[in-house]
Amino acid sequence: MYRAWVSRSVQRCKKPRKLGEEVCLVEAIIELAYCHRRYGSWRIMNMLRASGWHVSHKRVEQIWREQGLQVPKRV
Repeated sequence: MYRAWVSRSVQRCKKPRKLGEEVCLVEAIIELAYCHRRYGSWRIMNMLRASGWHVSHKRVEQIWREQGLQVPKRV
């Protein structure tokens, strides 16, 4: 049985997210989603980055799903 060993210098420790920053990020995403109803998560992510947030597309999509946000269908 082969077992891969990883050097300790390679492992990284993630810094915990600050609760206040997380709440502000969720509020910013919700506000942008309601102001621009036809924009999806990628476009909202680009708007957040343009306004100074350092956020990944995966994080925005996770919050998008948690909050139940959707782009309305065209009629």
